Formats: sequence, C-alpha cells, structure tokens
Amino acid sequence: MQLLFEYQELWTVVSEGIVGPADAATTRKDLKARFFINQSLDSVIFEKIAHTTSAKRAWDVLMNTYKGVEKVKKVRLQTMRRQLELLQMKKTEKVADYFSRTLALVNQMKSNGETISDVQIMEKILRTLTEKFEYKVTAIEESKDLEEMTLDELMGSLQAHEQRLDEKSVTEVEEALQIQLSLKKDKDETRKNSEASQKGQNSQNWRGSASRSSQGKGGGGNNTNQKSKSQI
Repeated sequence: MQLLFEYQELWTVVSEGIVGPADAATTRKDLKARFFINQSLDSVIFEKIAHTTSAKRAWDVLMNTYKGVEKVKKVRLQTMRRQLELLQMKKTEKVADYFSRTLALVNQMKSNGETISDVQIMEKILRTLTEKFEYKVTAIEESKDLEEMTLDELMGSLQAHEQRLDEKSVTEVEEALQIQLSLKKDKDETRKNSEASQKGQNSQNWRGSASRSSQGKGGGGNNTNQKSKSQI
C-alpha cells in the first residue's frame, strides 16, 4: 500500500513538471525493486525494512540480517554433521525406520545449505547397519554400483533381506519351543513312571512287613501253649 501511494506521488510530481523524466525513471526503478523485495519477505522480516525509503537501503538491511542467519546455519550444520557421523542403526530397529531417521536428518542439513548426494547417503547407511546385514552389505557392494542405485532400491533390497531373517528367526523360535515342550513331556513321563515304581515298591515292602509280623505273633502263641501243658 505504501508503494502504491509513492507511485501516485511520483506521477503527480512528474505531471506537474517538478521532477524530470530521468529522475522519474530512476524513481520508478527503485519503487519496482522495493516492490519485488517486499513481495518475497514474510511478515517478520518485512518489519525490518518497513522504515526504509529506498531499495538499496532495504537490501543493506537484509544483508546484515542474513549474515547473522548464515552464522546460525553454520553452527547448526556443524551439530548435524556430528549427529550424522555418529548415527547408527539400533539392533531392534527396522530398515524403514532407520532410513526415515537418516533422511530426516539429511533433509534438515540440506535446508541449512548442505550438499549431500544420494550415493553419500547410501554409503552412510551401509556402513552403519547392524551385524545381521553384514553379508547383504558385502553382496551389494561387490555386485552393484551405488552410482546406478536409488535410495528406494537399496531400501527394498535391505527390507527383503530383513524379512527373510525375521521368518527364519520365527521358525527357530517355534522349533525351540517344540523341543522344550518335548523335553518337558519326557520329563513328566519319567517322573510319573518313577513315582509309580516307588509306590509299587512301597506297597511290596508293606506287605512283606505285615506278613512277618503275622508270623511272629503266631509263633509266640504256640510257645505259650506248650509251656502251659508242661506245667500241667
């Protein structure tokens, strides 16, 4: 709106002959430049140049402002470079999750002026995968040129390998459970047989003890009778 008023004032002074054609042309160029500058700024940055009266002054203010922004970007980039350098895949992390985490950090670095190629990203991912991907990484590096691969192709190849490992792990767990159940069943049967055998032995011992006790009582009775007869 302010520029519109300035345009109107410019045409007024030109029409009245106060300003010459050369000065009017220069002023029009300045107003046009300020118009394009204002249109390319958000409301926060626009407040910094709202008081300026020329495109040159507005440009100088923006240069000084973004010098500070560039310093902040450099500090951020140093931090994010360090984060990318230390980035590692977790043992329980899925391939898709690790790709998302890596690409999120890379995109932040790119938005702050860093230049990273897809090959650099793929090399970083291959270097930092867990041990279970060691053979797959070796096969990819030996049989394929990363220059000809895309990030999507690499992720798909690693996900297929991950799925095969998961299926194999599930099968091994099921087999281990079956072995444990079989061992427990055998142990229970052995314990039952042992208990039954022990019960049979105890029963046989009890019968033998009862028989000996009965015979002892009978023999004592006969001696008593004989003794009575001799006395008689």
